[in-house]
Amino acid sequence: MAIAALFGALFTSCASQNQGDLTSIPYKPKPDKGLVVIYREHTALMREGWVGRIVNFRHIFDNGQDFGKLSGGTFILDDAAPGPHSFWAKDDDKKVPINVQAGQTYFLRADLRTGMWSPSEVLEIVDFREGAEGIKDLELVKPGE
Repeated sequence: MAIAALFGALFTSCASQNQGDLTSIPYKPKPDKGLVVIYREHTALMREGWVGRIVNFRHIFDNGQDFGKLSGGTFILDDAAPGPHSFWAKDDDKKVPINVQAGQTYFLRADLRTGMWSPSEVLEIVDFREGAEGIKDLELVKPGE
């Protein structure tokens, strides 16, 4: 019985520690805003192909406003007003809708998809854990840089 109790305590301790590591980021939404984190990984080579390493996202849009650009290994923060938002990069026919709630954090991963004539810039919403893990070794850039 003592072994079972020790095993249970050890398992609970490890699970809560790992969960805390995976679900926390140092960025919080501003009061009465939602936080949208848009990121582009270093390791996107598998999803993007060799072109993904040399092409930058020139424009990221939030409801039509040019918000910034991303290169590999960077992310930007968007303090978004509550309500419906559409995010896209380059092609407005590939919009990602998010109904932003105050106090909530959302993650969009930016990828390139190789095409016949030119790469296609794609944003994809990912869950909190994947996004928090995805940005931990990336560089924060300011919108418009």
